[in-house]
Amino acid sequence: MLPDFSDADSDDTFHHVLGYRVTELRSGYARMEMIVQQRHRNNGDYVHGGVLMTLLDVAALRAGAFDYPQPRQILTLSLSTNFISAALTDTIIAEGFLQRAGKSIYFADSKISDGRSGEVFATAQGAFRYRQGRPAGNR
Repeated sequence: MLPDFSDADSDDTFHHVLGYRVTELRSGYARMEMIVQQRHRNNGDYVHGGVLMTLLDVAALRAGAFDYPQPRQILTLSLSTNFISAALTDTIIAEGFLQRAGKSIYFADSKISDGRSGEVFATAQGAFRYRQGRPAGNR
């Protein structure tokens, strides 16, 4: 079952505040979809850059996390973001692409596009580290 954080009535985690759904998850690739709500927009009615950056981060992170048999915590080491176009849309797609993985660090790219036209709004390149120790979900 793919993770779904689109329950508009839940604010359990930051993921729920964003309200995205993971629509595809396979080795080296992740795809998420988010219906843009008013709380995701800035004063100019565009999707807030912080929302775009978060989705870029999560998509890239998930692209490198699929092949492990048990959930693991992953830390973002760096994320270089490029804003290409302002996002004035109702649906955005975030995709992550694994580029290269080692034992503890991997590199992934991601992009945000319009769910209807396919126009690209932002891209990112990141480095991520698998965290040793406790499994994901434990505090």
